[in-house]
Amino acid sequence: MVLLSRNEWLFTVLSILIVTGYTYTLDWPQALETPLREPPYNFSTFQFNMLYFAALLPVGLLGIAIGITIDRIPLPISIMVITLLGFVAQLTIAMCFLTMFTGFYALLIALRAVYGLTGEGAYTIQAVVVQKLGGENYDVMMGLCLTIPLFFDALNSFVTTTLYDATLEASVPLFVCAGMCFMSVIVGCILIFKVKKLDKENLESGKKQIHAEE
Repeated sequence: MVLLSRNEWLFTVLSILIVTGYTYTLDWPQALETPLREPPYNFSTFQFNMLYFAALLPVGLLGIAIGITIDRIPLPISIMVITLLGFVAQLTIAMCFLTMFTGFYALLIALRAVYGLTGEGAYTIQAVVVQKLGGENYDVMMGLCLTIPLFFDALNSFVTTTLYDATLEASVPLFVCAGMCFMSVIVGCILIFKVKKLDKENLESGKKQIHAEE
């Protein structure tokens, strides 16, 4: 049985939570498909499918570029930009359904594209963090990080439909989705603090080792 250290468990949990906003929120169109096809939304089959196409196409086209970009800029900046963009995009999506202003669908599609890119960025950050600390337990940590977030995807199907049935408002479960994304922002802040602390400890440990060898 593989036993993770305290630090490894901590970073594994944080790495899981930083993507849960994305995994929980990505499939909200599926949970709301029936009401989206009815008044006052009246989405056609094409319009509904575009909610997924817009979220996933940019990932296929720009996924490698996102990975390279995140690799070249400081990790704390990547974490804050990705998590904040995801939160703002989802919050604005919820506001679109609340206000139903003319032409909101075009903005909705653009925001889904942004959200898809931030989700890919979150998974890239997760991999970077686990690789930074994983060592010989990398496979175990990465396995946990890739499988546990799927639970939140399933949870969305239940919570979103339940909230809609209780309120008959699509914006209510979407604001809950935005709340999950905000949780990822908070987790990102904690992760930044922990990564900086770990880097400082490693630097001090390296200096002590050099002095000892001298």
